[in-house]
Amino acid sequence: MGTLGGRDSQAFGINNAGQIAGWSNFSQSSDEHAFIFQNGVFEDIGTKVTDATSIAASINATGELAGWARPRAINGDNGAFVYSGGSFEFFQANSTGWDINNAGQVVGVMGGNDDGTGRAFLFSGGVLTDLGMPGSGYQYALAYALNNSGHVVGFASPSFFSSSGERAFIYSSGTMQDLNNLIPTNSGWVLSRAVDINDAGQIVGNGFKNGQPRAFLLTPTQPLLLTEPNSTKAVVLESIAWLRDPFGLATRHLLS
Repeated sequence: MGTLGGRDSQAFGINNAGQIAGWSNFSQSSDEHAFIFQNGVFEDIGTKVTDATSIAASINATGELAGWARPRAINGDNGAFVYSGGSFEFFQANSTGWDINNAGQVVGVMGGNDDGTGRAFLFSGGVLTDLGMPGSGYQYALAYALNNSGHVVGFASPSFFSSSGERAFIYSSGTMQDLNNLIPTNSGWVLSRAVDINDAGQIVGNGFKNGQPRAFLLTPTQPLLLTEPNSTKAVVLESIAWLRDPFGLATRHLLS
């Protein structure tokens, strides 16, 4: 693909129209400029911000970008942005935007780092939501990706400074959950990081299988049909809230 005139370039994302998002050095300086690459031509998006550094991490179906930059407007800190229609929207200081879906929702991480903390976020409709933590003992969480249904995946850790104790998470219906709690307890797996999720709910990432580092693919279970002999009634169960048993019995009902 080449560069914007400097030495290095890196591509992070591509959409179905073949538009590619990433960054490249500008001229022979170390400045990094976000770009869109299409039909063999670079568009230097970085020239549209007020300072040198900008990184495009993801691109959606309509050519909107998510990433981070260091504009003067937010006092020199990295700031997550949405780029749409020729303009940048910076929505949080000291933050990084990692992914954008076709609805223009952005996920990433904000705050902390110097003290080992950080919070996964979802930016949607002008509102920034802190996604929380999957449990006690965590003070750093990063959201890597989301699908077009708004399901978010990433990882949480006891500290930004160490990979020990990392656990993959999913955020859905307002709740963050440890993905390790949603797989069989005797699987031998420890799921460390979830890095992407598609519209079918399949998740990829990395972890440990019986102590050995491995990549993983998670596929949601299919809906379950419950019925009885001599009955015209049935119940279909589908996991839509990403919850795990045991469940309390609210109401007993005989299908027959």
